[in-house]
Amino acid sequence: MVIRECSNPDCAFRYPDQESDQDKAYCPKCGSWAMVSEIIELSAGKNILKTPQTRNLNLVAVLDNIRSIHNVGAIFRTADGFGVSEVHLCGITPTPQHLRFSKTSLGAEEVIPWQYHLNAVKTCSELKQKGYRLIGLENPQNADNLYAVSEDIVKEPLALVLGNEITGIDPQILNICDIVLAIPMQGTKNSFNVATSFGIAVSYFYALSLK
Repeated sequence: MVIRECSNPDCAFRYPDQESDQDKAYCPKCGSWAMVSEIIELSAGKNILKTPQTRNLNLVAVLDNIRSIHNVGAIFRTADGFGVSEVHLCGITPTPQHLRFSKTSLGAEEVIPWQYHLNAVKTCSELKQKGYRLIGLENPQNADNLYAVSEDIVKEPLALVLGNEITGIDPQILNICDIVLAIPMQGTKNSFNVATSFGIAVSYFYALSLK
């Protein structure tokens, strides 16, 4: 991997380029020559905080009719990073069999167990019967604050449900949730992107599990 910089001083566009075997390339902005400025050794970095590859967070994710393949791919990547046990894909939610899935998941679907289901309501009911505590991540007025839950919540198996980007979680699923959690926020929007919400919630549960 290299960092290139356009030789045209009026442009000076700087960007990463995987074609590191070429000394020169055309600038994608102005068409002038873009020269190699830096060489990046991707294998040199090491995450000193990385833990052994074990699924030590007793949590599964249920994706209820999430439309965007980019959101689902990002959720898979986050799930891998925090040790989520499994991902359940329901309804119209794209699966890793989609050709463009790995663009955002970066191969996380190869290490995260996943299942596809036609009916999210049925899937959530079955998870409850297996002993999972069903948690809806949604923002109705009666939702509890995510950051108000205690560390005791991660001592039992959890099933975290995320809903469609527009319509949210299926009302029938909300009716059977053991608890509905909302992420407190400021600003003019009413909610975060679904993949962002998943990352916020799972990172909090992961932090609780380390206590």
